[in-house]
Amino acid sequence: MASVAVVGAGPAGLAAAVQLARCGHAVTIYEDGKPGGALRNARLVENYPGFGKGIKGDELASLMVRQARRWDIEILRENVESVKLIKGTFEIHTTDSRERFDGVIVCTGTSPKRAGFGGEKGLENARLIFYEISKMKELRKGSKICVLGGGEAALDYALNLSDKGIAATVLHRSPLCAIKALLDEAKNEERIAFIGSEMKGARKAGSKIGIEWHGGKGTFDALLVAVGREPALPEMDGIGPKTRRFKTAGDARRGRLGQVAMAVGDGVEAALALDREIGGGA
Repeated sequence: MASVAVVGAGPAGLAAAVQLARCGHAVTIYEDGKPGGALRNARLVENYPGFGKGIKGDELASLMVRQARRWDIEILRENVESVKLIKGTFEIHTTDSRERFDGVIVCTGTSPKRAGFGGEKGLENARLIFYEISKMKELRKGSKICVLGGGEAALDYALNLSDKGIAATVLHRSPLCAIKALLDEAKNEERIAFIGSEMKGARKAGSKIGIEWHGGKGTFDALLVAVGREPALPEMDGIGPKTRRFKTAGDARRGRLGQVAMAVGDGVEAALALDREIGGGA
């Protein structure tokens, strides 16, 4: 039995961890956020096998976490700052600890991009700007939210808000870009409005946020930013593409997958490859 660290508890990381546990290894998952990752933002996952009517992303994530715990997999709520290869073993450096493992799979996924305007951080601290809908716990029916972005994540967020009785205004500078089913549903939802313009800036307006765009402005209860995501990898030391007993999976390996089924398959594939290397295979 080998000790293996899985960095990241999204679908790829959870799938990899379960497979490694099935292979007989002692597995520790590191996750600085809520286990389940960006999947918890998904309004409805309709293309994951076994759920004919679809399943909420938050619910599917919880099922995956529960399955991992059934295999006695330890999930540590710690931020991994670096992974180092030292004399044949891997040292995981977190904010508070250092531990050594025989193998590592990095499944850190992505983090949301910021909008990039002046004063953004202050509005985030005031809880007027959000980047993950799963973290918007204080919204009430009848609220007005501006969703910044024109991709599938932005439309999914808007529909999610609409389901809760919240009016969503999608502010997008480029043409909307999403699969037809999602686009049609969003356009037919009366609680969702669209403004095709570029955002100029935002400011605090009492307990609300004032947003200005080319050709207009408005006041909202919050701004939800969905302008893309970027890799969230820890620092690597002494590790290269051919390093044995080290793997990456999911968005950390392929970039933005955007599909939970692909991430799960990627995690299982990485786990099997690592198991072969630990066991002396190719």
